[in-house]
Amino acid sequence: MNQSGRGDPEAVVIVSGVPRSGTSLLMNLLEAGGVFPLTDGVRSADEDNPRGYYEYEPVKQMAEERSWIPDARGRSLKVITRLLRFLPSQERYLVLFMRRHLEEILDSQEVMLRRRGIEEEGVSRSQMMVAFDREIEETLGWIDVQPNMKKLEVNYNRLMEDAATELGRIQEFLGRELDRAAMLERIDPDLYRQRRSG
Repeated sequence: MNQSGRGDPEAVVIVSGVPRSGTSLLMNLLEAGGVFPLTDGVRSADEDNPRGYYEYEPVKQMAEERSWIPDARGRSLKVITRLLRFLPSQERYLVLFMRRHLEEILDSQEVMLRRRGIEEEGVSRSQMMVAFDREIEETLGWIDVQPNMKKLEVNYNRLMEDAATELGRIQEFLGRELDRAAMLERIDPDLYRQRRSG
């Protein structure tokens, strides 16, 4: 479902997706375009995300405390898939959901875990792919039946290959003017490090 959010400047722009799917990149692009993020900088940039994670710590406690959500109206907010269900129903949300080749997601995750000296045990790569695929499809299906949410799936791979077209889709969906030239300048092909063809 690709619905326009035109005429709703008070909606919260949610950026979501599974880990390593490009959510931080999209937050960075939206910031350049003029959609300012609600973030606190607690998790600082590192080698895995050189331009920052764009996280907001209170998001992690949304199951218990959500009184701050009005502060995000008209801004972008990064929310992982499993926490979307805790967003208050009285607000309106435009959800930009990042999609990326699952093989690349797993490649990127493995590199990050190795860098941090963490070894995942007991879960095979194929099991992880099935779990991610299920999580994505269940989340997208759930969003589609929420009366206060509209969504656009943003493809990371297409964004890296044809940024102008994908940014045009985002602008149309959000229904606001974006500085697309500034957004294009933020796209660095050198940061597309786990690339697979097909």
